[in-house]
Parts: sequence; C-alpha cells; structure tokens
Amino acid sequence: MRRKYTDSLIQWKKNPHRHPLLLQGLRQTGKTWLALDFAEKNYKNTLYLNLETDKPVADYLSVPRPPQDALLFLETYAGKPLLPSVSLLILDNIQCVPELSTLLAAISLDYPQYHIIAIHRGLVSPELYNKNDFHIISLYPLDFEEFLWANAEYALSREIRRHFSTLTPLGKELQSPVTVLSLPGHRRNATVYTGIPQGEKTADGTGYTTEAIGTDPE
Repeated sequence: MRRKYTDSLIQWKKNPHRHPLLLQGLRQTGKTWLALDFAEKNYKNTLYLNLETDKPVADYLSVPRPPQDALLFLETYAGKPLLPSVSLLILDNIQCVPELSTLLAAISLDYPQYHIIAIHRGLVSPELYNKNDFHIISLYPLDFEEFLWANAEYALSREIRRHFSTLTPLGKELQSPVTVLSLPGHRRNATVYTGIPQGEKTADGTGYTTEAIGTDPE
C-alpha cells in the first residue's frame, strides 16, 4: 500500500533543521502503519515504543528527565542503538503521557541529530505541541486515489488523474463515482464515513456512522 503522506515524511527526513515529527489523527487512519512503513524503507534501525502498552516507558516519561538520560533509557529499553540519521525512534500513543511534550521539545533543542516520530490519537493541544517545536502532520483516511492504489487499480488511477489534469470528462462508464466504486474488486471495500452531531455517539462510541456504497445486498 502507498500513502501520499510518505512524501512529506521523506522531506522531513532530508530537512537539516527538522523538529520531532508529530502524526495526529483519529483511530484507524493509518498513523502507526505509515510510521513503521516509512521506518522500514528509510532507516537501518527502528525503535518502536507504545506508551499505551509499554507501561514502564510511560511511567518513566511521566516524570521530568534530562534529555540525555531519557534517550539512554529509551535506547536501553528498546534494545536497539539510537544513532543519528540511521535510527528512527517512534513513540506511539503519546496522548497517554501529556508531560512528554516538554521532553521532546528539549531533545529537539539539545539533540537535533536524532530522528523522532511521535504518534498522537486525536488532535493535539496547541498549548502542548506547537509548530515552533514540532513538525505536525494530520492524517485522514485513504482518499479515492489511494484507495485505488490499495486495490492495485493503477491503470484506473492514472486514467482518472489524466482526465482530471486535462479537465476532460471521463468515458461514459466512469462518469459516476458510484459506478467506479461498484467495479469488480471495489464493491465490498468502498465505505463512506459520515459524521454525526457533536455530543452524540454511535453504538460503538466512535461518533461515526458508515454507509457502504455499491455493495451487493446479502
């Protein structure tokens, strides 16, 4: 699978004045997958720590620490070397440790050579994470072009892109988005996510309802 956000991550890696990268977004938007896929393809070592499940790490980072001590602890806990340029430190579910923003800002200031990605479920507080100390990217679900890539419909994607760039109409068989979504291979995968009024919750507590498009009746 391919996400367009990967291009932004590559530019962040090349930036000599980079700050820690903060990925924010709702559940199931692909934040963790994006970070791990990027790490696998661009770094020699990946140090992945989940502050929701790695309780010793969350407890340690909940207390103010000197940046050097914190980096040494994270490296030791992960069991992998944290090296400038060739290692990527991924801290997932940082919303579990609100105090972490101060430490990450200090690391960015004192040790800018280390590459760090922090993942936050939901939107961060601007008071804790600001654009002067962090490079912030908001993730959303797959757009339609990414959806086609994920289903290996590369030719269809290129055809739609070509018509879009030249402002020419699609052929009759592709004029309706519903027709495209109903093509073989897409029928059971296309889903539209629709919001509900603030304060209301669906049965699963997500605040979203889903409506399948072009699916076969069962």
